[in-house]
This record gives sequence, structure tokens and C-alpha cells, in this order.
Amino acid sequence: MKLHEMSKIMGGGGQFIEDGWCKAENGLCRFCFALFVFVILPLSMVAATVYVDDDWAGQGGDGSLENPFGTLQEAELAMSTLDKMSVADGSYAGDVDFGSKIITNDVPFGTAKVAGSVKTAGAFYRTGAGTLLLNGQTNEFAALSLAPGSTTVVAPVADGVTNVLTATSLPSYGCLVASNTVTRIRSAATLDIYGGSYLSFVGGSLTMDAASGTAARYLRFGLGPDKTTATMVLDGVDATVSAYSGLFFGQYVTKTKSSAELIITNDTTLSLKAFQGRHGTVRQYGGKVDVYFGWQEAFALSYDNGGTVDYYLYGGTLDKSAENDYYARIGGANHANYNNYTSTGRLFVHGGEAIFRCRYCTLGTGTKHTGVVEVKNGGTFTMTRANSEVAVGNRGDGTFEVSDGGVATINGSVIALAASAGGRTANVSILTNGTLKARRLVSNANANEDDTAILVLDGGKMIANTSAAAEFMQGFTAASVGVGGVVIDTAGQNLTIAQSFAARPGQSAPVAATAAQLAAIPAFTKAGEGTLSLTGDNEWLCATCVSNGTLVVGEDALPSTTTLQLRGGVIDLGGNSFTIANLVGHGTVSNGTLTVTGAVWPGVYGAGTLTIDSTATLSLTKLGCCVASDGTCGCLEVAGTQNLAGVTVVGEGMENKTHRGLTLVKASAIVGAPAADASLAGNCISLVRGTLRVGAPGFIISFW
Repeated sequence: MKLHEMSKIMGGGGQFIEDGWCKAENGLCRFCFALFVFVILPLSMVAATVYVDDDWAGQGGDGSLENPFGTLQEAELAMSTLDKMSVADGSYAGDVDFGSKIITNDVPFGTAKVAGSVKTAGAFYRTGAGTLLLNGQTNEFAALSLAPGSTTVVAPVADGVTNVLTATSLPSYGCLVASNTVTRIRSAATLDIYGGSYLSFVGGSLTMDAASGTAARYLRFGLGPDKTTATMVLDGVDATVSAYSGLFFGQYVTKTKSSAELIITNDTTLSLKAFQGRHGTVRQYGGKVDVYFGWQEAFALSYDNGGTVDYYLYGGTLDKSAENDYYARIGGANHANYNNYTSTGRLFVHGGEAIFRCRYCTLGTGTKHTGVVEVKNGGTFTMTRANSEVAVGNRGDGTFEVSDGGVATINGSVIALAASAGGRTANVSILTNGTLKARRLVSNANANEDDTAILVLDGGKMIANTSAAAEFMQGFTAASVGVGGVVIDTAGQNLTIAQSFAARPGQSAPVAATAAQLAAIPAFTKAGEGTLSLTGDNEWLCATCVSNGTLVVGEDALPSTTTLQLRGGVIDLGGNSFTIANLVGHGTVSNGTLTVTGAVWPGVYGAGTLTIDSTATLSLTKLGCCVASDGTCGCLEVAGTQNLAGVTVVGEGMENKTHRGLTLVKASAIVGAPAADASLAGNCISLVRGTLRVGAPGFIISFW
């Protein structure tokens, strides 16, 4: 990204880009400058001003306003500690070493370009509305401090050249732009980037490291005066930012409400011991954020002192890479003060991948905290450790949603209100094209009667992890299945859903008039090998489908308005009697009595046999023959006696029939005779030698 393009992604927040660099808003500048002068540089410390203007090079200036020095080297020789060096717009050649002097560098307007390297062993304070452009390849600062409104740019004088900016500390109220630059913060340093400042690393790197065994400290930004914003842009191929003790941003307490904006693009790598946000926004479009330490709040969005943190992951990788039993906190922290402030943490995985290698991820820790995880648009969220847990509402409120191509894989469980203080709400949703793979999805809401745990399944899929818990889904105070249905893949295991499901509020039952439409209704679908047992009281409006394995239904598990779709699986009626709307497809009905008030359509999904085995009884009023495009149709096969008295035979796709006869029913014995619907060709029924012929040339219903 070119520097002048940064303005397109700033979007306010207390500063803006101007002429390729950045400039703080005037009100903020005045405030921060006063803070800089009276806190960082007391008036008693300010001494003489030495003026420099390249137009005076070779003219023997004396450093006064009327006769400035023409070079930085002349100014350095004439300056004493605490002097201010005022540098005019222009170009300045050669290296300059200020030694241990404490220098205030003021660029009042324009851009002072320094082609050589700058070195200081003392403090170097940047002020002025102008820009200090460092083109030298090696710039070393013991302490580089940026005043509000000031801009410092580190960039090579030519393409393909990498500059190095080294600073022991860099307390910043101003703007630092590092382009193709290696920036190192050494020793026991703390990089404080205060409100109103802007840091951009374009194709460069920022490293906070330990020197001589001394632990480096923290990268902190967005901490400062009330209602200010600090922005850091990490944008560049192979750019690396490393802070040994961690990244901390934003502040939201009674007297300070400052925020931070972190933008990560391209292949930037941000490597941190900890990542803690109190108030601000993170937008990651690419690259990698690696949080490699293992303590409980190593990753925390909206740490315990209030505020809101929104982390938008659009691309790249967010990796809490430490393999341990500790926590990732989204909304709050397990701190003694977790009940003192109201805060919200939200992780929007709208692309890219979020990987948490710790044992627990909690959404909403503390009674005043709210945590949200939303996985969609092809994003992935993964908890890698065995028996890991996503706690949706952990003494606080939580929301966990997977939809729109998002995939969440938990090598453990999703538990709503796992540790509630009472009066909390947890929401878990698997929506259109979203996939959740977990050991189980349950709630402990019944531990407190005033808790509310809500589960919504509408168009998504849940896959059982290996060794899934037998109690696969239960305990929610309110659960619904929408008209989009849901796929439950037992993955070869025998599982139970004790949860009762209602219809999703505000939805209407799907309308289907033909066999093909009935077959296409989205469904509560049992998929995968193994057995799924439903023991709850269900009232969903979608269809009910068995595509593989066995679905065992308790006495209230099948809604009376549902269409039962069989795609090769087995439905075990559990010895119960059920009334349903329609029965379509191929597979097996066993162990009970099934009354169909609408129609029975064998096949539909292709030529196949709909089997009513010896343990089941089928009662029907309409039997359909659906001829596929290849001229075949399904067959209803009954192990025992089938009563066809009062049954109407209907047909669809008769124009596809290529066979002289089609077998629609097989039974060991037939009771009663069916009637043909007027829609059938010929409208003629005759019984010849045990064969019922309908129409001419007609198809054949054979009984034997």
C-alpha cells in the first residue's frame, strides 16, 4: 500500500492523512501538546532555540532566526542539552550524532528531509506541524518521543533499500510512518502510543525484543486523553511486529475513554506474548497474529475495565498458539474487578482462520460482560485441544453463531451458561450454510431458573466429533428449528438429543404440492452412520429426513405436520404410533405404526424401495407413482399385509414412462382395492389375474 493510499482506510478516529503523511486534528493537537510540554518537558527544561535552514548552507550562519545554520552538523556542534533545534523545510545531507544531549527537534512546516543517519544517546523529542523524513539507512534513538501533531517518517531514499530505526523507548502522541523499515524497540522498553497518534508500518517491521537478558516490555497504544483514538497500520509483505510482553490497546474507565484502531493487511506477522484490548477495533485482512504465551488472559477482547473491542477477521490467521489449559477471553477477564465495569468483546470471523490452542474460550466472563463469536463468509474457528470448551456465557452473556459458509470445529464441547451467576442469557445459532463440529452442544441453564439459553438451528449442519458425548444436545431453555432445517451428522456414533424443539418464531410452514416439492423441503436431517435418538417433544415446520444410519424417535419426536423423507436410512418408530403429513423416498420404516394423511411417494429421489418391515404398519389414503426422467419409479414394499381400501393412486411424470409396466407395490397380501385418480391416463382400472392395470397402455401395480 502506498502512503497516500492510507487515507482511504483511516476513516476518522481523531486523525487524518494529509499530503501522504498524517496530521492530528487541531483540538487534539493543542490538548496533547500541552500534555507533552507540561508533563514530558516541563517549562523549566526548555532552553535556547537553534535554527537550521538548508538555504543558508555555506553562508556561515550563527543559528539565530535571522542567520540560521545551513546544516544539521553545524547545529549539533553549537547545541547544548535541552536546546531546541528548529529545522526548516528542505534537504539535509550527511550523518549527524547528537551524543547524549536531550534534543527537541521542531519542524514547524513542510518536510525536513535527512539523507544521512541520525543517532542519539539521549532523548529526542519531536514537535511541530511539519514532517521529519529520515532517509538514512541507520537511525538510532535512545528515546524517541513524538508530540501531538508531529509527523516522523522513516523511509529509504531509493527502492530496494531497507532502513533501520532503533529506539529504546518511543512514547508517542504523534505520527510515525515506517516504510520498508526495520524498527526495533530495545531493552526494557515500553512503546506507548497515545490517543491522537498514528503509526504505520508499510513493508517494514517493528520488533520489541529483550537485550542482554532484560525482558522487553509492552506495545501499548490508544491509551491517553479522553475521547481520542490511536491508529496503527501494519501493511506490508514480510513485515514483522514483535512485542515480547504483549500488545495492549484502548482505555475505557471513568476518566479516560480513549480507543485504538489496528489494521493488519498483506503478509504482516504480529507476534505477541499477549493480546489484550480494552476499547477499540481490529481489522485483519491478511497476515498472521500469533499470541504465543499461556496465561489466562493472554488473549482478551474487552479486558475487565469496560469498553468495547470488535475484532474483524477478514483474512489471514489469528492464532492463540500456546498449547495449554488456559483461556481465551472474549468479553471480560477472570480478574478480581470483573464485576466492576460493563464491557463487550466481539470476534467476527468473516474470513480467514481463528485458531485457539488453549483449553477454554469464554464468551462473557463476569456479570457485566458480553462476549460474541460470529463465524461466517467462509471463515473458520477452531479449538484444537482435546476436550476443549467454548463457554457461551460464563457468568456473563454470550452469543455463538455459525452461518454463511463459516465452519467452527471444537475438539470438545460448546456449553451455554457453563458457569452462570444467574440472570444471564446465552444464544447459540447454527444458521444457513454454517457448520459446527463438536463433541456436544448443551446448556447448564437449569442451574439457575432465571437463566435463559437459546438454541436456533436453521439451515446449518452439526457434525459429531470422535467420541462425542451420548447426550449430544440438551438443556436449553428455548430451542427451535427453522424452516431451513438442520443436518445432524452422527459420524458413526450412537447419540441422543433430549432437547425439545419448537418451530422458529415468525416463520410459516413450507408449501409443497408435488412429489418433487415434498422431496425438496429442507429438513431436520439425520446424516452419517450410527444412530440418533430423539427423546424430546418437537414441533418444527420443516420436513424430517433420514439420509443414513438410523433415526429413533420417541413418542412426541415427530411433528404431525411433518413430511418424512427417507434417503436410504432407517426410521425406528420406537414402538409408537405416529401421524404425519407425507412419506417420500426410499429406506425403511420399522417398529411402530405410521399413519400418513397426505401421500406416500416411493422413490422420488430415484428408483428405490420404500420398505415397511415386519415390525411396522403403514396406513395411507394416497399412493403416488413418480416416474423419473429415466423411466423408472420407486416401489412400496410391505413385509406383511397392506390395506389399500380407500387409497387413491396418483401419478406424476407419466410422460417419462418408457416401460410397459411399472411395479409400484409389493406386499405379501393385499386387503382392499385402490382407485385411480383422474390424472392418470385412460382413467381405467381393471384387475386381471392378480394384476391391477391402470390406464392404457398404462402402468402396472403388482401385488405378490
